[in-house]
Amino acid sequence: MYGDLLKIFFLKDFKSNFKQTVLGPIWFLIQPIFSTLIFSILFGKVAGLSTDQIPKPLYYFSGIILFNLFTELVNKNAIIFRDFKDIFSKIYFPRIIAVLSVSFNVLLRFILQLALLFLMILIYSINGINIKLSLLFIAMPLFILLIVFIGIGFGLIIACYTIKYKDIQLLLTYFLQFFIYTTTVIIPFSAIPNKYKTFVLINPISNLIESFRHSLFGIGNFTYLSFVYTLLFSVSLFLIGIYLFNEKQKTFLDNI
Repeated sequence: MYGDLLKIFFLKDFKSNFKQTVLGPIWFLIQPIFSTLIFSILFGKVAGLSTDQIPKPLYYFSGIILFNLFTELVNKNAIIFRDFKDIFSKIYFPRIIAVLSVSFNVLLRFILQLALLFLMILIYSINGINIKLSLLFIAMPLFILLIVFIGIGFGLIIACYTIKYKDIQLLLTYFLQFFIYTTTVIIPFSAIPNKYKTFVLINPISNLIESFRHSLFGIGNFTYLSFVYTLLFSVSLFLIGIYLFNEKQKTFLDNI
């Protein structure tokens, strides 16, 4: 029963994204491709920033799609009460299904983008660029899962407070736009001045982006200490978000 409801919510959200559009799911790929082009020109060519000897399109695209996975999960879950308030007020079902439906849609976008990344890697390899997968490649799904945990957890925490304080949603937009510059999406860990590396290491998103790149290209900062820290942070944030969501969903209608 609830599986069918999850499917209905998933398809409804998926179709609403492309209503009256010509390109449909191709829009999932246009944004990261365009951002990669801009970053490659602006930061790679003009600023001459290092990409750890990874081809610039691969370096920027890999970071952008992982960061976008995080931000889209945050944005989607941060407005979960607003988007589902009519349904929540009329019928009972486990509210977590709404969270799963929007999160699966975001994950579908990422899977399409990841497929394009693998295609890009294949094209570079065919053209003689030596790209070596590391042993961490088998752990790549775990890195992605931890990004999902952080995105959902943070998004649900925000959702619990935007019910009463609408300004938080506006602040979230500015925060996420700025936050990308505090990660290693643009600058690799190896190129960051030593005095700032500690601040980067306490950022779990940077750790996961570096680990993700290491799994694909054999280059990037990965330590077991940073991984354990990121693992504990991700799971803790996810559990806190789920707990607050379950508590707030009982009374949120009183504040809307």
